[in-house]
Amino acid sequence: MGLACLVVVGLAALSYSRGVVDPIRRIAGQFRRLREGRNSLRTRLPAHGDDQIAELTRGLNAFLDDLEERERAEKRQKLLTDELNHRV
Repeated sequence: MGLACLVVVGLAALSYSRGVVDPIRRIAGQFRRLREGRNSLRTRLPAHGDDQIAELTRGLNAFLDDLEERERAEKRQKLLTDELNHRV
């Protein structure tokens, strides 16, 4: 009986880890790699389901979309500024 309970608790812990802890670790890892400059703004994490973890992942992906768009806009602005300065 005790062994069966231990197996059930172990399986529940594994399921919890896969469903909650692992996705949070992936999100934290994504932020860490971005901060360290080791990751492209184009890298997105998969968001599955409608729970809070999926919502957090979608929020991170939307944040990265915004950053990527801002980076493109800054590059366009710099090109225009450089072109105007070259003409003057």
